[in-house]
Amino acid sequence: LRVHLEGSTSSHNQHFELSILPGDDDVVIYANDVTRLVEADSVRNDFVQTLTKSFADLSTGLAVFDRELRLVLFNPAILDLTDLPADFLTVRPHMMEFFDRLRDNHMMPEPKSYATWRSQISDMIKSAADGHYSESWSLPGGLTYKLTGRPHPNGAVAFLIEDITDEMTMTRQSRSQVE
Repeated sequence: LRVHLEGSTSSHNQHFELSILPGDDDVVIYANDVTRLVEADSVRNDFVQTLTKSFADLSTGLAVFDRELRLVLFNPAILDLTDLPADFLTVRPHMMEFFDRLRDNHMMPEPKSYATWRSQISDMIKSAADGHYSESWSLPGGLTYKLTGRPHPNGAVAFLIEDITDEMTMTRQSRSQVE
């Protein structure tokens, strides 16, 4: 049971976690001060909201996975670029589920062999964690995406997805004109 005691200012608020142990004739109650834990959790939540607002207007998709490889942060562009439903992303899917769904939606190159593809995704995750992953994906329908993986503190990994279709089209046209 958690109890919140309000002080005269917000800096004087205290939070306690109570453990109640019934005895034969008595009840023993232990109180642990968890104020710092509650404050740290609040700061973390505020930080995540700030990041979410900061990345909301970017055209580059952002997906951040924690050390357990669960999706912990994404921006609206990831919805637009991947056609993944918001309800799927909000349940914090595992990174492999995320890439499985991209594959199912034809939002990544189609592999010839599923087993080989799973191995490539595992290698991609390891490369991103080391900060060495960048690849262009030519998708069905003519789209070209650039996927970049970046390591983050405590084993987290962030993936950036950019639509570089226009850039690639212009490059191809320039090469064609030069030839």
